[in-house]
Amino acid sequence: MQDLEAQRVVKYHDDLDLPKYARTNEMLLRAEDGVREVSLYLWLSFKFPDSFVDTHIAQSAREKLNRFIENSLKKGDFVKKCTRCSKELDLGYRFNICDDCYRG
Repeated sequence: MQDLEAQRVVKYHDDLDLPKYARTNEMLLRAEDGVREVSLYLWLSFKFPDSFVDTHIAQSAREKLNRFIENSLKKGDFVKKCTRCSKELDLGYRFNICDDCYRG
């Protein structure tokens, strides 16, 4: 954000080197975080078009990340587990620990 405060252009660097699909839940979660980051950049480019100019690079990165996530989910052998006790969680469950570990 220092670039934005100094009224400099904020570059988007597409340094994604993704395999064909995620091999672990953590890889998939990092890709989802990447989609959030690139979406934020694109939203900021809408609000500050003179500062966030690499929209084409960001859009391309988001497409790559989305394809990676889709390929990974099609693979279908993911099991989300609690990071504390390793109990199996539903893939749509929004937290990384189960309710029992959260309470205890």
